[in-house]
Amino acid sequence: MKQKKSEYYILHAEDNQDDSLLTELALKQLGLSVQLKKILSGKKVIDSLKESLSTGEKLPDLILLDINLPLMNGFEVLDEIKAEEKLSSIPIVFFTSSDSSAEMKHAYENGADLYIRKPNNLNGFKRAMLQAVQLIKDADMMLN
Repeated sequence: MKQKKSEYYILHAEDNQDDSLLTELALKQLGLSVQLKKILSGKKVIDSLKESLSTGEKLPDLILLDINLPLMNGFEVLDEIKAEEKLSSIPIVFFTSSDSSAEMKHAYENGADLYIRKPNNLNGFKRAMLQAVQLIKDADMMLN
């Protein structure tokens, strides 16, 4: 039986500095052992993942993805990830300010694992991060 991971690697695609800082603070205050890689645009998410594939670097355990990203929106990023076999099993959590039911439906229909509307306070961010990290833990349990 494999050991539990002591640290999770999360790729966080977010162009809003305040939301990025709240996410990081929430993870720290929860005491979760997380390596957080922040990326500011959708295109850079894809570039980073392709680079990891070509160099053999570790892929993220989870991708936190905003919808409204520059250069390539979150839905376009999701489509590219799901189209690449070696990336398609990475859990994707849309973490967005949008409360559009059409966008939520689109996210789930196209392979998102979770859709969380960004809260407006630190406690809400903590609850959201617990939900997101639980996806990784659940995937680990299924593999062991």
